[in-house]
Amino acid sequence: MKTESEISVSVKQRDAAMDLLRIIAMVLVLVVHSNFKSLHVPTGEEIAEEPTTSFLRFFVQSISVCCVNVFVLISGWFGIHQRLQKFISLLFQIVFFAILGFFIAQIINSNIAQDLKEGVLNIWYTPNYWFLRSYIILYAFSPVLNQYIEHCNDKKLLETILSTYLCQILFGWYFASSAWYSNGYSPLAFFGLYLIGAYLRKKRMEKLTSLKCFSVYLLSTFLISITAFILVGGGQNDIGDALYTYNSPIVMISSIALFLTFTRMRFSNIIVTNIAPSCLAIYLLHCHPSIFDEIYCKFFNEQFHSLGYSDYLIVAGGFIMLFFISSILLDRLRILIWNFSIIIYSKFSTYSSDL
Repeated sequence: MKTESEISVSVKQRDAAMDLLRIIAMVLVLVVHSNFKSLHVPTGEEIAEEPTTSFLRFFVQSISVCCVNVFVLISGWFGIHQRLQKFISLLFQIVFFAILGFFIAQIINSNIAQDLKEGVLNIWYTPNYWFLRSYIILYAFSPVLNQYIEHCNDKKLLETILSTYLCQILFGWYFASSAWYSNGYSPLAFFGLYLIGAYLRKKRMEKLTSLKCFSVYLLSTFLISITAFILVGGGQNDIGDALYTYNSPIVMISSIALFLTFTRMRFSNIIVTNIAPSCLAIYLLHCHPSIFDEIYCKFFNEQFHSLGYSDYLIVAGGFIMLFFISSILLDRLRILIWNFSIIIYSKFSTYSSDL
């Protein structure tokens, strides 16, 4: 069996630009959850009373809402290659942070009425970990998707993507007729993103420079912000909310544009390539069912209502950075334990074979 560092692609072989995008995507997840999820969407009354603050909140959400889509697009770009040991390592990481998150929550807030067994079991059905479940299903289906991508011509692959997203836009976004399909949370949405990532890698589209792609990202971000600001200010709350779902057409454009921005970059950075494999830890820690509502979201809600918005942005940024750094450092501990267990297992296997 291989150690954690051997399971990942070596530092020299990793794509630093895409690793940086992974890190940014996870930071944006923290930002998304610090804004509308922790506070609420600005109301028409708030827009009338504090238009600047309200618009900035819409803008922050618009910048960061592409986070989940980008993360899955990266998986499609590189392709998921199933390995039993890699999957076991993922499960170990999930259980490790389930236990660690429980104890951290108990230390910070002893009023959380939950035992360890309940805390660990909660991770498998808590709404907070919806991404994890959809991603595991994507992982399970990846060999089928990979075979289709490999043997399908570009035209047919594009037709599949367009037909898939036509269905998703109609039934999962515009009509929102199926709860399991709405908002881009379903594994089917992840399948579509995976295919898009693979298609973009095949086509390359070299004429699209980083500057052009990033300009589209900024334009779509401003479009979402301004449209939501006007609609919610005019009392159209439902339409305003629909602009921020992961399967919203404008969010999809924003996600693809930001993703393509980084596919055009080429650089190396050992810090980035060492942090990137621990990105999932950021999600696992702050979305832990014992931490998310009672600690993470509660902190932002309290600070927002007790500070001016400029001071709140500074405090919120510091808290987000604290969670980011803590998650990465704690994951290093997890990697050390995993590597040690692999070494012990290897020695035991060698000893057993010698007998």
